Amino acid sequence: MNLLNSVKDNNLNKIKEILSKTDISQQALNNALFSACYRNNVKAVEMIIKAGANVNYECNLGTPLTEALEEENFEIAKILLEAGAVPSIPIYSEVSLPLMIAAEKGNLEIVKLLIKFGADINQIHQSTGGFALNCAAGAGYEDIFNYLAPLTDPKLRKEAKEILPIGIRERKRQENADPLVVELSDAVVAQNVDEVRRLITLGVDVNDFDEVGCTALFFAVTNNNYSIVRMLLQTGANPNLGDEDANETPLMRAINSEICSLLINAGANVDAKSLDGKSVLIMNLIMFGHQNNLDVIKLLIQAGANVNTKDNNGNTALSLAIEAENTEIIKLLKDAGAKED
Repeated sequence: MNLLNSVKDNNLNKIKEILSKTDISQQALNNALFSACYRNNVKAVEMIIKAGANVNYECNLGTPLTEALEEENFEIAKILLEAGAVPSIPIYSEVSLPLMIAAEKGNLEIVKLLIKFGADINQIHQSTGGFALNCAAGAGYEDIFNYLAPLTDPKLRKEAKEILPIGIRERKRQENADPLVVELSDAVVAQNVDEVRRLITLGVDVNDFDEVGCTALFFAVTNNNYSIVRMLLQTGANPNLGDEDANETPLMRAINSEICSLLINAGANVDAKSLDGKSVLIMNLIMFGHQNNLDVIKLLIQAGANVNTKDNNGNTALSLAIEAENTEIIKLLKDAGAKED
């Protein structure tokens, strides 16, 4: 049995035997250390470091320290740092920097540990451009944000502060999401009709929002699945519930005229607007205008959609159609009374 397999099997006696009797390559030691960190094997980590493993070894999965932080193992992180692991070593893969990982995990104890050992709070990831305060803000951990903010460069602090409210909202949403509702969204996205039916039978709330702030109906329309849209509407899904971030309603995502009809017949508001003022018509032109989706636009107009409504930037459906040089839609809108400014 080689060293790596012994680590995988958590066989401490065999690890000790191999380390004491065998001439092991540096690469084998490094790989074993990484594996021990992944498996939260404190004793193995200590033995392998003592045998000469490089605590700053980097592979495409990161370093032993980043792996310990992904596992949120304070004890192993401390052992690595005391053995010389550099908390601000440049990472050239997509793996986050140590302080970024701890901030994103919401582990204030490890954040403080890394800073104690000299982690650069203002270090920016070479590949992603991320940094610790930004990660804390994006993940919605206000306690870590408040701890890091006074220590962070003002320019970086300003950038991170802008996304903190969004991060807090999303984290609370994830923590409070009903597991059944999350399962329903997953089933809809996977277009698993039988699973959707099973969850409905269990009494899942089809009008509740999942962990990303959307309803099952929103996903069903986005995925263009007629049968699931119909099933959800028959169960009582509200066609006018917009997503929690942008207030985009299912009808704004309808590319299929049959699904569009289902939604309208179920009471969907053809003049609903998103948070940035985009109407159903405008959203349809922005998202699907290049597909010359005349049938849906005709249905919306026939259902009474206001062809002259403007979004927050002053755009109308007609101005967008003109910009796209879509002559058929331009004619359709003008025939319905759309006016140029």
